[in-house]
Amino acid sequence: MCRRLIYLISIVFLLVAVPAATHAQVVNLALNPSFEEDDVVLDDPDWYQWATWNPAEGTGSNATIVDTDAVDGAKSLRIEPVGVENWHFIVANISFPLELGADFTSTFWAKAEADRPLGFQVKAADNSVTWGYTDFQLTTEWAEYSATSTAESNEGKLEFLCAGVEVPFLLDLVSVFEADTLSGLADVNAVDGAIISIRDGETEYLVADGDLILGTTTRWYVLDGVETLWAEGDPVPANTVSGTSDAKEGDVGSKADNFMFTIDGGTNISSIDGIDFQETIFPSLTDTFILFERGGNDAGMWQAIYADGSLGAPVEFVKASDGGPYADTGVSVNGQNAYGVVFKTSVPVQGVRITASGHDTLSISAVPGPNIAWVSYHGADDEPHADAAAVGFTLAPDIDYTNLLKAQGYNVVRVLTSGTPDVEFLNTMDLVIISRTASSGHYGGDGATLWNSITAPMINLNGYTLRSSRLGFTDGTDMPDTTGDIRLTVTDPTHPIFAGISLTDGTMDNLFAEGAVPLPTDGVTLSRGISINNNNLDDEGTVLATIAEVSADTGPVGGIVIAELPAGATMENSSGSPTDVLGGKRLVFLTGSREPSGVTGGQA
Repeated sequence: MCRRLIYLISIVFLLVAVPAATHAQVVNLALNPSFEEDDVVLDDPDWYQWATWNPAEGTGSNATIVDTDAVDGAKSLRIEPVGVENWHFIVANISFPLELGADFTSTFWAKAEADRPLGFQVKAADNSVTWGYTDFQLTTEWAEYSATSTAESNEGKLEFLCAGVEVPFLLDLVSVFEADTLSGLADVNAVDGAIISIRDGETEYLVADGDLILGTTTRWYVLDGVETLWAEGDPVPANTVSGTSDAKEGDVGSKADNFMFTIDGGTNISSIDGIDFQETIFPSLTDTFILFERGGNDAGMWQAIYADGSLGAPVEFVKASDGGPYADTGVSVNGQNAYGVVFKTSVPVQGVRITASGHDTLSISAVPGPNIAWVSYHGADDEPHADAAAVGFTLAPDIDYTNLLKAQGYNVVRVLTSGTPDVEFLNTMDLVIISRTASSGHYGGDGATLWNSITAPMINLNGYTLRSSRLGFTDGTDMPDTTGDIRLTVTDPTHPIFAGISLTDGTMDNLFAEGAVPLPTDGVTLSRGISINNNNLDDEGTVLATIAEVSADTGPVGGIVIAELPAGATMENSSGSPTDVLGGKRLVFLTGSREPSGVTGGQA
């Protein structure tokens, strides 16, 4: 797969599998955030992306994209303000969607020719309301600045109030993203010190049912600027944080992470006494963490730990007595009640860091990430179908797709393709994906009825299963293969699937898929291209992208590659099944090469 195709596929998976707030990478809502695109900024007549405004008092101000200094990419915005009030010259990023009432964090990097203030605020795109005003103090070195506020409109823009002092400065890497949040949780059922269930709002998590997972907690101290693990069995380090009890051994490892408030009289799995922070890493990515702390009487900050090990923006908290996010569970643990908090991240992450002197963790757990059923010939990543193994495959030929999903934070369950799928099990999944390496015969006749009945949302990568003789998504059975590089023409460029995809006159600037790909087993034998069901889509569906005219030499122009069908759509086919009604929404997204002629029966 080419890199652009992988990016587009990841966007599709994210949109279909989970709510928009649960993405594997932070979605930056700011437009042209690092000024790498050519953009008219000063007096932009379109008022799009970056633009400026000033009254007469700000006449003579300037904002220009330059390539002399930057923190991200090669360019930044040089701002030369004029005016005695900060609002006499405003630079704005216009506009982006928000969720009314949700918290969003805005960050930016800036560097000034001399120390100077800079005003910042968020405003509704229609100027009806302004919120989150903050004064920052810029220095002569690049630094990152951050502000979090609650959205008061469904569409917003950022405003930098640049005047007041006429000191030029540079602006770069502007970001707007949904903020991570902390809230209280009091509803816990514990028996003899063991947590039985936890309720967060309308959702109840049962420990016995595996609704929550445990991680591994470690403690760290910073010595001479170096973050150092206090490993199990190591001597107790000297205190690196003052104002709290001395560091003490035996908290991590001897009790381990668990669903217990008390074990053998002990009351915590980890105390951050005398040292800097603790980290808890979980076996799969997640966006919801639940922690119980003894007493609710500590202050500090939480930070998400992303899959690459980097840290999210700090989310600060104060003691319960000072109005902090803790909620009193009423469960007494050795003289102090357990206080609960829920930490929710805007994207799935691998763990959390807590920096809080004296913090005593009783238990920390997480809600597992979304589940995806990957339907193919191959029962496990390291168990290719026998026919694929016979031509040299030692791993499932479609493993790059499942690895992509796992890297995005999803729990992937491989399911063998079958004409008698376990509908009840598949309906429990957040998403079902039919791989290119699946037998189309399993999706005809009675099999078609079973697959069409599944209520979980489904992505279908396999053109052969779409035919009128199979699932009935189209009205025919024409199946040409692409023979080289292809681009797509998009019917609706505003559709979120195509966010971030560069288009010219509705056609992708980059390749959707590359030409003939050799089998990885020998590097010589060429696979065939993407198999296109080149017929009309069911009239209740919507075509989103087709083979572009510029790819006429390598694919059927107008052939459907991406399309969607709603739940409740009626499917008719010629394979012997009755008229079917789709149990859930469906997305057609054709990808994956066809096996070379005569090599296997489709398992590669």
